[in-house]
Amino acid sequence: MPTRTEQSSAKPRVEDRSSRRWIRRRLGQLDPRKDFAEIFRLNTVFQVNGFMSDWVGAQTMPRFATTPSAPAIYRGGKGKLMLTSDRRLHDTGNHALVWAEYGLDAPQSKHSVDMVNALHTKYAQEYPDAFDDPEPWIYVLGYEICGVYMILNDYLGYPLPDEKSRTAAVLFGKKLAEMVVMDDGRFLTEIISGMDDWDDWVAVVREYESRIWPYSHEAAMCAAAAIGNFQKRFPGPLRPFGRALVTSFWYEGMYPGAGVERPGRLMRWAATAFMKSLMAVAPLLPDSKESWAEKQQRLYAEKGRPMAHVLKVTQGAAGAGTGGCPVGFGRGTATGSDASGPKEG
Repeated sequence: MPTRTEQSSAKPRVEDRSSRRWIRRRLGQLDPRKDFAEIFRLNTVFQVNGFMSDWVGAQTMPRFATTPSAPAIYRGGKGKLMLTSDRRLHDTGNHALVWAEYGLDAPQSKHSVDMVNALHTKYAQEYPDAFDDPEPWIYVLGYEICGVYMILNDYLGYPLPDEKSRTAAVLFGKKLAEMVVMDDGRFLTEIISGMDDWDDWVAVVREYESRIWPYSHEAAMCAAAAIGNFQKRFPGPLRPFGRALVTSFWYEGMYPGAGVERPGRLMRWAATAFMKSLMAVAPLLPDSKESWAEKQQRLYAEKGRPMAHVLKVTQGAAGAGTGGCPVGFGRGTATGSDASGPKEG
């Protein structure tokens, strides 16, 4: 049945989601240069499930925290990742899902980015050394564009997106860069020259992840929190396997930086086989009829289930509150209803 959704406050969209493969059909109708936001949305917010969301978060946070941003995330043991790791990791991913769900021109997304920029402003003042190098900013943007796809392709043999989806991801990422403010007041897009192709961003991620990071107590504590949060999905005897499901897919230079040993060959094989089986099943299932936000809102209305914090507080330009930072470092100036100042992120 056709379903009316909102990409922005000005342009409602009607989608026919009645067929088993409605997403594939709709993608075939779109132009990546003109419709990149919708393509990005179709490739993300209809693919979310709890396990993969937690797995991606457990892959992402240690990567960001192994860099010079670790002190700003750890914050002497008082960062939200240390105190409420589940909330921190979910807020991180949910900011990105808000951007994908509504499009970057929508008030929900603008409010979300304002929240992130405000948090960056606050912690850049306390941890300036974690914010003044532009390279991590570029790496994080590259990771947002193609990093998870690279992990799935490199370690699991999962196919990369088609050319249309790759083009859309790059354009979406570059538009996001126009909104993120760095510690020196420049927008992130101002330090990016060219970088118009998927392969350019793959090269950025490859180069950054070719480094061997020296041990850092802060990075070790952040990685331990992210891994531990994922392990909670498993009963006690299986928690070492849960740990291997995270650390088997790290790049080589992360292990010394986080003080973590690479899993043994048998555990890596088991972790890889498990993830391959999940990824093999996913394409066989019918396309979801609900996006991430639609499902959250339905469960809230029907069962009173708490809505994701970031989704709740970014509903329209009048939303209130703050959420977690999606990249772990940076600086900006909040606008709108949250400009009075950021809370703990």
